[in-house]
Amino acid sequence: MDVGKEMAAELGRTPAQIALAWTLHNPGVTAPIIGARTVEQLQENLEVLEADLPPSQMPRLDEVSAIDLGFPTPCSPAATSVYRPAAT
Repeated sequence: MDVGKEMAAELGRTPAQIALAWTLHNPGVTAPIIGARTVEQLQENLEVLEADLPPSQMPRLDEVSAIDLGFPTPCSPAATSVYRPAAT
């Protein structure tokens, strides 16, 4: 979460906007879900559609969000490619 906060400060966005932007650009996510409870939160989240996350930031977010899949995934290149698609 610290990386999300740092990146939000760098880009003049909120951490929620950074997270949504990352999911929109992540090929492993088919439908980002907005969890807004207020109209203000909804408007803030929708602003991400007008902004773009710099491609140079994607590897940084990919790295901190990676999940250790455990055994036997490291032994299986096919499983690794399915669960951790190559960056585009």
